[in-house]
Amino acid sequence: MSASTVLRAATLAVAIAFGTAAITIGASYPLGAAARMGPGYFPRVLGLILIALGLALVIRTGVVQ
Repeated sequence: MSASTVLRAATLAVAIAFGTAAITIGASYPLGAAARMGPGYFPRVLGLILIALGLALVIRTGVVQ
């Protein structure tokens, strides 16, 4: 593997790790509903978006073959 591939994989792993951390931290707060969001709503949604983007970029860039 080249150095750029390793750097790309590490960057995407950090994005997925931050997403997982946001979901874990947000799990201790009440979620609420879409119309009346609780304090745990934003961290969970942000975490899911980070994980989805990280996985999409892993697939798109071909880091995992």
